[in-house]
Amino acid sequence: MQDVSSIPSTIHPAVVHSHQTQQQSRDERHVQARDLHPGDVLQEHDWPLHVREVTLSLAAVTVAVTEFKFPLHYAADAEVQLTA
Repeated sequence: MQDVSSIPSTIHPAVVHSHQTQQQSRDERHVQARDLHPGDVLQEHDWPLHVREVTLSLAAVTVAVTEFKFPLHYAADAEVQLTA
């Protein structure tokens, strides 16, 4: 029987990068804060936040999420990450 822990890894870095890129494109996308809508799931660091309400002004966006009692504030043209 072979000792699995002694088998060297032969995965090429390009294959790993390709898989990570495909995974990212499936699971997330980036939009400007002004394009957020209720029902979107905003990814803030490691927290998925469910957008409840979006208030727009010329330069800023105020976002109410179900997870917090306080609003989040973004510049209108700031890039934010959405999850699938």
